[in-house]
Amino acid sequence: MKGIGLKRKTNTYDGLIQSYGKYKMYSKIDMCLKQLKLDGCSPDQVTYNLLIREFARGDLLKRMEGACKSLRSKRLHLDSSTLVEMLEAYINFGTLRDMEKVYKSLLKSNAFLKEDLIRKLAEVFIKNHITGRTDLVWCLGILSHACLLSQRGMKLVVLEMEDVKVPWNLSIANIILRFGFDETKILVMWRRIGLLDGSVKIDTDPLVLIAYGKGNFLKSFEEVYASLNPNAREKEWTYRSLLDLLVKQNAQQLQY
Repeated sequence: MKGIGLKRKTNTYDGLIQSYGKYKMYSKIDMCLKQLKLDGCSPDQVTYNLLIREFARGDLLKRMEGACKSLRSKRLHLDSSTLVEMLEAYINFGTLRDMEKVYKSLLKSNAFLKEDLIRKLAEVFIKNHITGRTDLVWCLGILSHACLLSQRGMKLVVLEMEDVKVPWNLSIANIILRFGFDETKILVMWRRIGLLDGSVKIDTDPLVLIAYGKGNFLKSFEEVYASLNPNAREKEWTYRSLLDLLVKQNAQQLQY
């Protein structure tokens, strides 16, 4: 291009950066960036996202974070695919705080997380649970026992939560109910913490739904809700009215 006098553009260098990153030729990426600026081009949103992804794949955290800082200083945006690569890099280094920060950004982007990445994320959270337990860590702790069909393990986690005075949230209640705890006790707990009269909403962490699916209760309600007329859908639903609806629906099905 230089030999025939053809002007180079930013996307020309983007292609070079991507190729150098594929073969981990990071010194070439530096030379490429310098030449880009010498040619009067400016790194744009595509360039910065590309740099962040390539540095993340190479586990070059400082360079990844430096490129991310430059992107933010120019008021440019991180792509969802870039956030996924950043999350994986932080998982590889086990940096819990940065993982949580990127994960929260991913929730807003509706990005798709592969199953193996979710499991790696869960493993790091569980390994670090001693130094700081978030709601997500408690959920994952219960889920790890639930997937082994260990009610005893789930009870131990719940007892530990009670010992350190961690309040239940909807995610915890939903997980335990879905995996076979005594439904009567769960309903008593829901009444005690005032959940049954609250407005219906899905507060279960999206990571749980992605990893383990919606469960029969939520699927059943979605099916029943879809069959209602528009006026019925617009009413303010509480958990008490939701349960009454499902009980009524089940009774009708048994009659048939």
